[in-house]
Amino acid sequence: MINDCKICEIHKSAIPFLVYEDHDWIVRHSERAKNCPGYLYLEPKLHVTMYPDFPGTVMSGIGNALKAGTDWIYGRLKPEKIYTLTISEVVPHIHFHIVPRYSSEVKGLEYLALALNSKLAETELTKNFFQKVSGEFIS
Repeated sequence: MINDCKICEIHKSAIPFLVYEDHDWIVRHSERAKNCPGYLYLEPKLHVTMYPDFPGTVMSGIGNALKAGTDWIYGRLKPEKIYTLTISEVVPHIHFHIVPRYSSEVKGLEYLALALNSKLAETELTKNFFQKVSGEFIS
């Protein structure tokens, strides 16, 4: 863990909206402001900023974490598509965004730009989501 890293700071205390955790990975739901039910962050516990710095044992566990996150989404929601990406520019700690899309009106990079920047419009699904699943998150 590194001081001044937003992700490392989050990992130091009770992780909000925790969906999955194993020895090396955390999957947690995004902030409510994203207006995207099921928008998850997949984060290594180890502070890594470049792929070559991942120990092989940590990198090999990413599949289990991704599977747990997408199973969690599909078990509760009906997205048309799930996008997975990493940018790690604003926060250099490598992390992945798992972003469900629910309509066909906006797709691809345009949709991702809206989701990443908390610009998706609030919908009925959004309004009801956190209330319905708040008790399901791991505490």
